[in-house]
Amino acid sequence: MNRLCALPLVWGVALLAGPPLEIAGRVIDAQTGAPVARARVSITPSGSQSDEIVVLTGDDGVFDLTGVPEGNYQLSGERVGYLRGFQNVQSQPVPAAADAKPVSLAIRLTPQAVIEGAVVDESGGAVPFANIQIYRRVAIDGRRHAQFVSEAQTDDKGSFRIFDLAAGAYCIGVTVSPAGMRLRELAYPPVFYPNSPAMANAQFVDLRPGQEQQIRIRLPEPVPAHEIRGQVVPPLEGAGVQLRPADSVAVGGPSSFAPQYSDQKTHTFKFTGVTPGVYAIDVTALLDGQQRRATTIVTVADRDIAGIRLELPGQTTLTGTVRVEGQDAPPRSAAMVALHSSSGQFGASVQADGSFEFRNLQSDNYRVVVSPGGAAYLRSAWQGGRDVLQYGLTISAETPPSPLEITLGSPGGTVEGAVALRDSVQTDFMVVALLRRAGNAMVLEKQATVSGSLSAGTASSINDRPPVYGGMRFTLQGVAPGDYLLFAWPAEAQVEYADPEFARQHDDLGKPLTVTEGAKVTVNIDRALFLNQP
Repeated sequence: MNRLCALPLVWGVALLAGPPLEIAGRVIDAQTGAPVARARVSITPSGSQSDEIVVLTGDDGVFDLTGVPEGNYQLSGERVGYLRGFQNVQSQPVPAAADAKPVSLAIRLTPQAVIEGAVVDESGGAVPFANIQIYRRVAIDGRRHAQFVSEAQTDDKGSFRIFDLAAGAYCIGVTVSPAGMRLRELAYPPVFYPNSPAMANAQFVDLRPGQEQQIRIRLPEPVPAHEIRGQVVPPLEGAGVQLRPADSVAVGGPSSFAPQYSDQKTHTFKFTGVTPGVYAIDVTALLDGQQRRATTIVTVADRDIAGIRLELPGQTTLTGTVRVEGQDAPPRSAAMVALHSSSGQFGASVQADGSFEFRNLQSDNYRVVVSPGGAAYLRSAWQGGRDVLQYGLTISAETPPSPLEITLGSPGGTVEGAVALRDSVQTDFMVVALLRRAGNAMVLEKQATVSGSLSAGTASSINDRPPVYGGMRFTLQGVAPGDYLLFAWPAEAQVEYADPEFARQHDDLGKPLTVTEGAKVTVNIDRALFLNQP
C-alpha cells in the first residue's frame, strides 16, 4: 500500500496524549462486492479540511492507517469509473493481541453510468459543436422536476460522451448556436430526446449503475428565426440575462440561450436565432446587497420582438406570528418556519414573542413547512383567510403579502418503531415517511432518515420466517392528530408521493395508523417501497 502524504504535524502532537489508534478498511464494488484496487481514500477529521491525508488501496482493496488521534473522521473513496463513496467513522484502539485485527469498515463505490451518442441534422449529417444538457428526474416535495446535472458539446464528428452519472432517469436536451447555421435567418429549435420540442414531453433515459447508454438525437428541420431585444431596468452593473423555453420544468443549471449581444453600459440585450415558441427571459442582479430575479414571458411568432423591459422588483417581505395552544408547549422560539419552492428553500427563526420575517422573497409559489420543536405540532397556517397548508403560499412582487398566522398544538403524538425487509437489499439509509391524504394526493407530515445496512441477514424470508427488526429504529415526534399511512423507502429513491398515481399504486405498502393528541403509536415496517427508478 502506498501513502501519498504524511500525517500533519497536528496529528503527531495529538498522539502524545493517548494510545495509538487505527483506521482500516476495504474499498469494494457496490454491485459485485469485489475489491477495488488502487482506489484513492481521503481521510479527514470532522470539521476540518486542512488536515486531510490520502492513501491508496492495495490489490485486495485494503487500506489502513495507524497512529490516528481519537476522534471522528470522514472517509471518501474514489476510482476512475466509479462514483465517489463516503463513510463516517470513529477511530478505534489497536487490539492488544498480536494476531488480532482491527474491525474493518467498507467503502462501497458504485460504478458510474454513462450517456453517449451523436447529434445529426435533418438529413442525417453530423452536427458539430451542438450544446448538450443533461437533467435528472428528481422529486422535490413529492413532485417531479428535472434537475440540471451536466452539459457537454459535440465534437467535430457530432459525438458526445457524458460520464460520472449516478443511476437514475435522465432527460437530454440539445441546442444549436445560430453561429453554426448555414443561413442566418434559419435556426434549429431546441429539442429533447428523442425528438420533443418541450421538456415536459421528453422521454427520460433510465440508467442502472455501470450502464453505458447509447442514444442518437435527430434535429428537426430548421425554421425561420427572429430576434428579441430589450433592456434591464434599473441599469445594474453585472446583471445577467438568459432565455429559456417557458414550459421548462428544470431546476437549476443553464438556460437554453445566452444573449448574443449585451451592452453593459446601456444594459440592453439581444437574442438572435430564436425560433417560434413561448419563452421566459430571466434577469438576475445584485440589488441592495441581495440577489434579485425577474422573469418576463414572450411569445415569438413570425416577427422580431423589441422593447422588452426587464424590471427588477423591490424588496418583498413576509411577516408572521406563531402561537401555541395546549399543554406542555415548548417556547415559540424553538420553532422554525421554512418556505419551499422548486427554486429553493428559505428559513426564518421565530423570536421569543412568536414573530418571524422573510426578506427578499422571489415571486413564486411556496409550501409552508414548520418544525415546531419538542412535542408540538402544526395545527394551522392562514394568510388573509387562505389555508396555505391546503393551497400553498403565493408571493407576488406587485402585491405586498398579508401576514402569515401559524398555530401550533401541543402535545402532539409520537410514532416509533423499526424497519425490516424480507428481501436482500443493500442500502445505507432509509427514509421513514408519514403521509396523509389531501384530496386524491398525499402530503408529507413527518419524515426521518435511519441508517444501517439492510441485507438478507436483517430480515430473512427463508421458510416464511417473520422479519427480524434490527437497528434501523425511528421516532417521529410532534405528529398532528389524524389518519396516516407510514412508508419506508431508500434515501436515494425519488418518490413522487404528491402525484395522485402514487396513492393508487402504493397504498398497500403503507402501514395505516391513527394518531391522537399526546398518544404514542408503535409500528414496525416489514415492507419498503422500491421503485424502478433509483
